[in-house]
Amino acid sequence: MSTKKLLCLALTLALLAGVCTGCGGKGQETQTTPGNSGNAQDSQTPTTSGAMGRYAETDIPLPDSQESPIGILWEDGALTLYTKEQDADNFSRFRYENQAWSQPEQVAWLTDAWNRLELRATYLYSGQDGKTYAMAYPNSDTLPYGQYILGTSDGSTAQDLTPPSLVELNANGYRSYILDMAVLSDGTLALGTDAGVGFYQNGKQTHLVEGVPLIMDHQTMVAASQESVAVFAPDATSVDIYSTSGFQKLTTVAIQQDLYESLIFPGENGIWYLVTQAGILRFTQDGSIVETIMEGSNGMMGSTTAGKIQFLCGDQEDFYGLYQNYSSGTYFLKYYSYHDDIPSSASTTLSIYGLQESSTVSQAVYEFQSAHPEVQVQYNFSVGPYETPSGDVIRSLNAELLNGGGADVLILDGLPIDSYMEKGILADLSDLTGTLGEQGVLLDIIGNAAALDGKTYALPARIAVPIKFGSPEELEALESLDALHNYVETHPDSPLLGYTIHDSAGITLFHIMYQDLLLADGSLDEEKLTLLLEDWMQICEACNTKMLEEAWKLDTVWDRTRIPFFSGSELYKDGNNAQVQQIDGLISTISPYITIQKKNFTPQPVQDYYIPKVMAGVNASSPSQDLAKEFIELLFSDSIQQLNNIDGFPVSTYGLEAMIEYSESEVARGMVVSSGSTDPETGEEFIESGTYPPRERLEELIELIKGLNKPFSVDSTISQTVWEEMNRCYEGQQTPAETSRAICQKVSMYLAE
Repeated sequence: MSTKKLLCLALTLALLAGVCTGCGGKGQETQTTPGNSGNAQDSQTPTTSGAMGRYAETDIPLPDSQESPIGILWEDGALTLYTKEQDADNFSRFRYENQAWSQPEQVAWLTDAWNRLELRATYLYSGQDGKTYAMAYPNSDTLPYGQYILGTSDGSTAQDLTPPSLVELNANGYRSYILDMAVLSDGTLALGTDAGVGFYQNGKQTHLVEGVPLIMDHQTMVAASQESVAVFAPDATSVDIYSTSGFQKLTTVAIQQDLYESLIFPGENGIWYLVTQAGILRFTQDGSIVETIMEGSNGMMGSTTAGKIQFLCGDQEDFYGLYQNYSSGTYFLKYYSYHDDIPSSASTTLSIYGLQESSTVSQAVYEFQSAHPEVQVQYNFSVGPYETPSGDVIRSLNAELLNGGGADVLILDGLPIDSYMEKGILADLSDLTGTLGEQGVLLDIIGNAAALDGKTYALPARIAVPIKFGSPEELEALESLDALHNYVETHPDSPLLGYTIHDSAGITLFHIMYQDLLLADGSLDEEKLTLLLEDWMQICEACNTKMLEEAWKLDTVWDRTRIPFFSGSELYKDGNNAQVQQIDGLISTISPYITIQKKNFTPQPVQDYYIPKVMAGVNASSPSQDLAKEFIELLFSDSIQQLNNIDGFPVSTYGLEAMIEYSESEVARGMVVSSGSTDPETGEEFIESGTYPPRERLEELIELIKGLNKPFSVDSTISQTVWEEMNRCYEGQQTPAETSRAICQKVSMYLAE
């Protein structure tokens, strides 16, 4: 990230006029360049010339209470925390003054809403009319499910302010979603709904403006100041500003960041604030200034493991933020204030780059930055956690690394690690491997994932685990190429993989048999690959994939998910068949274990494979070798390993044991995953629901994980090539032999680049 000073006198004067009397009046403009891998050779270049002053984050311990926070407000010149007792009607609030919490005060109107209106307050709002409001959900089945708006006129009695038109059920039997709200100075409700942002007076809509599309059941859409209303625009990267009189659009401010999961709140004199993963942003109402006053890497807002519940301004150009950890359910309250005695920029940078965003890396960045305020940590990635980077991105990165550039720490998921080791791009981490082994990290996993000539060059901080379950004979068929071929020859009409489509079956079989297909130089055995493709085509016919694809209106899974091991639908087909599924962490065990529990199957490893995830290596060209190794060591600390993230299972004994403890926690017990499905053969519709597997099943899984010793790593470009050619074969454009030849030729050419 680069820092720029405001050079234009007009802009400087506008900034001073706008913020010196309001919240957050200090800071410098910064810009983010997502996707830039960082330059290892520049990582120790001083980034400050002695300038002092920046915002810093400190922790405010929450009150010693058994109640859970539901929001923070600024009331009567002080921070006020609202809480609710678990499974009870007790709502309280605490005032924070002189760095201490007051005794709790009962909030009668929220209790009244719970008992009399049967509405449970979940989000709080300060209206520009000086009153407090809440968004609520029903706490019983007597009311239509959905969000309701609560207010109070006397502090004791709750009022249901939900506009009647938003409670009515539509033709499909559903209500309108109310996603967000703000209240104007005259009491007008600005409600973000699935239709846009509507303005309601006396329960009736007077205006409707377009807003950001719905993707969650609660998301930021609208905020109000005394003078204007800010609405997240339909493009989700800009903010539309409307007047409070007539609701005319005044301007559109280009933020040029994804605003989903961001929070917006007003300052004074036409200043607005946004809190995104990139940090705290400030912009003027006319759009003349858009700047970052605090980098996300310096605060919890930059961590993908914590959700931002609420943010607000204090009265000393400071901020307060309430967060909740996604996996543990733990709440955090943070304070942000400007410090004149802290250098405005760090003297050293540590750059980290990965193709895809990782919640594990994000949390480690936050912890490392907190421990090293003198270092500016730059974490860049090409795409989000659910997107797929293009081949051009990978080729560009390869060229940069070969020329001695690139980030200090490389997260190597999806990259050609073998080539990097052979070409000397990665530094030797063997000494770090031994240290981690003494700390309870699974050596068979971290030591085998990226080894060459007795040295270790990258370490996986997480792993995914492919498992298989089903009937015994079908499970044996997945042991090797010969076993698969023998099964297909003797059972030509048996649906080996149950309910599946052609690309799920094909790419999963290719990955299972990858080691059998691999030649010493990294290329593929054409004859064996032809045999596999012939067997795959027969399996598709036996599984009736064309009928299933038509019934499900689905002809691809790989191109959307890029999951190496996913043999087909989670709906288990009665009879003899097998399923192969990749589990990427505790929460991903829920769906497959519904079947495993019901059928009393025992999951088995797939070729003793584990899939290295969050593969961290040090750029051999980095001048910050020690800092880079310290960051990688942090990835294996107890605080990071205990996270229940979606990017894999922990690789330490402590982390695996913490996973079991979490599964039995109150937060985890409330997690239920449900999925509906239709049997394509009978038309029967049903819903399967489940929660985390019981302790004995997780202990069984942990023992399975501890026995894994074969890293599965296929270059994403090779998998994509196989998928593309398999599709041509399936569509009858080429024979299995022709497909095999095309794949082998393309893979050989790619490896030679």
